[in-house]
Amino acid sequence: MLQQIVVQFKGEGSGPEPLSWGQWAQWGAYQIEGRLVSAGGTMKLDEGVTVNHLATMLGLIVSRHQSLRTVIELDDEGVPRQRVLESGELVLEVAHLEGGADPAAVAEEIRRRYDEKGWDIYNYDTVRMAVVCVDGTPSHFVAMYNHFFIDGSGIDAIGRDMRANLDLGTGRQLAPVEGMTPIEQMQSQQTASAERQQKVSLRHWETTMRNMPLRLFGESADKRSPRFWLPTYNSPSAHLAVQVLMARTKLHSSVIILAAYAKALAHVSGKDMIVLRSLVNNRYRPGLRESVSPLAQSGLTVIDASECPFDELADRAFRAQVAGGRHGYYDPRELWALIDRVAQDRGQKPDLTVYYSDRRRAAAQGLQEGPLPSRDQAVALLPQSTLTWGDEEDIQNGATAFLLVNPAKDAIECIMSADTHKVSPADMAAILREMESVLLEGAFPADH
Repeated sequence: MLQQIVVQFKGEGSGPEPLSWGQWAQWGAYQIEGRLVSAGGTMKLDEGVTVNHLATMLGLIVSRHQSLRTVIELDDEGVPRQRVLESGELVLEVAHLEGGADPAAVAEEIRRRYDEKGWDIYNYDTVRMAVVCVDGTPSHFVAMYNHFFIDGSGIDAIGRDMRANLDLGTGRQLAPVEGMTPIEQMQSQQTASAERQQKVSLRHWETTMRNMPLRLFGESADKRSPRFWLPTYNSPSAHLAVQVLMARTKLHSSVIILAAYAKALAHVSGKDMIVLRSLVNNRYRPGLRESVSPLAQSGLTVIDASECPFDELADRAFRAQVAGGRHGYYDPRELWALIDRVAQDRGQKPDLTVYYSDRRRAAAQGLQEGPLPSRDQAVALLPQSTLTWGDEEDIQNGATAFLLVNPAKDAIECIMSADTHKVSPADMAAILREMESVLLEGAFPADH
């Protein structure tokens, strides 16, 4: 049985305002992809949590955080702006199961339904929540957010705020909201300080675009339909190699995998200057760490993948990633105009559609305790590496190649979404396998 509980919300601040830079970045992605994506998932509930607690929580977080009370509207010229609602209502779904049913499976089914439904930014539709009860006792929880209005780090900020500043038993708010709202961000982005920051960021982009190869990949000789293919490579062997490389270089695993990706791209494309886009969460900036909002913007990571020892390559990747993060805060409209100017000067747009994203976040493994793996141990696991192909699709996501690092137990798992009109399926497989080889050779050099 599915029950619906209507939850009221009412918060401070309302009215129409221009978009923040983070919202403009979301708008640009929406215009390219034509769809809105979800953020969130499912979790098992602790004992003692009641449906009333969850309904109270839903009302409080929406009342408290303006991003979760926002809709987008278009002015007379079709320019989007944000409008924060003062009050309204939404629904908490409650799925009632009897003993013997699998609450985790039902929670996943609800999550999938929420995700497949799609999102509406023009009518109120920012968060969907459900609780799965077994014999009347809450067991699992589903929380899905409209990614246009909040990013993954913003969801983490909600969790910290809820644990520290909300009393779900009484419904009391124990402290004011931390972190700037999108409206406050928009206002701060109009200051002279923000303008200086933006100029520095755009200078980095312009210098790169005027000096980079126009294309990393040419036309593929093996164009397929559906056009976009999704291979996944899972490597326990690479996991051991990364452990050795982390210990030796003192770098995070994400940087090490990034370095291997750059080298594999260079090997397959024949070009040493690898230009990647990755998301910069921008939360190291003053007032933004606890912001419940979309703040992530594209950063430009430029890696020299020419021949060198792996440790030097990893250092290059680290420095490039830092530079990309430092220059990832700007008005996207200014960047779009800059890209057009560079394209006019160079005769075509430089290819900025190769991406890297490590979505392990908190699940990214640290250095494990105990002795480091040996070459023999890593090589012995090579037969366990698997390459699998996902469902092909014709959905345009604007990417030539997009590498995602997935959470995986005792393995490095990467999924690539690539355009077969530019990167053949054979080249996709070669990039993923080459990453594994680069990591193994880097961890266990032949001359040692």
